[in-house]
Amino acid sequence: GPRRVQVTVVSARHLPKMDVMGSCDPYCIVNFEQQEHKTSTKKGYSPDWLEDITFVISDSSVGVGELSLNVMDWDMIGKHDKV
Repeated sequence: GPRRVQVTVVSARHLPKMDVMGSCDPYCIVNFEQQEHKTSTKKGYSPDWLEDITFVISDSSVGVGELSLNVMDWDMIGKHDKV
């Protein structure tokens, strides 16, 4: 059957101020094997997520893929910024 890879997004510390008028509203985008998952959006510069993300990998996958994690700043207007 399919294999699973579990990633736990724990926290970030001392994120920079991203908005002129506000604080940082960070969330994470985690990519693995052409799959993308997002964490919840938090408030502040040192968020704690403690969120488990599970990627399901088919048996046809060969080798180990690349895992990427980007911390983003949610913005009400416009594009969300990479932190």
